[in-house]
Amino acid sequence: HAGLLPIGSSFHYLFDIDKDEGGNIISELVATPTSHWHMWNTRFGEVIEVSASVWQGSIARDGFIVVVRNITEQEELRKRNLHIEHEAMKVEIRSKEMEVAVNTRHRFMTNMSHELRTPLHGILGLVELLEHSSLTENQSLRLIQLRKTGKHMLQLINDILDVSKLESSQYQ
Repeated sequence: HAGLLPIGSSFHYLFDIDKDEGGNIISELVATPTSHWHMWNTRFGEVIEVSASVWQGSIARDGFIVVVRNITEQEELRKRNLHIEHEAMKVEIRSKEMEVAVNTRHRFMTNMSHELRTPLHGILGLVELLEHSSLTENQSLRLIQLRKTGKHMLQLINDILDVSKLESSQYQ
């Protein structure tokens, strides 16, 4: 344990922990014959990765290696990437919601235009039949106005449906 004290002092400096506690951390890292690593935040705001490996030599003495790396930039990049992935998922969800909304609106407009055009075609058909019957001049003028208004309304309904189709195709 005496050989671990200088390393414990380094841990004390970096992580603001007791020197003996630093030595204990290293002892725990090398307690098993496999590699271990841990990440800590330093007192300076950096992220440090500490790894330790134990080896048992046939020619040389048994020992261990401790590697300390500053991985602050990698951690910052990892956090930024997680944030970007999270934002991308939110955008994808919003996009799908928008697509559903546009398709729902399109179906509504298609159904509504059909529901409006069907009786309007009936009205225009009756106007055409009435135009071939004997009417007073005043009745004929009113019927012409009714036909113009009906055709204008039909054109508006068709235009609304066309805009709805265009919007729907843009989101598909």
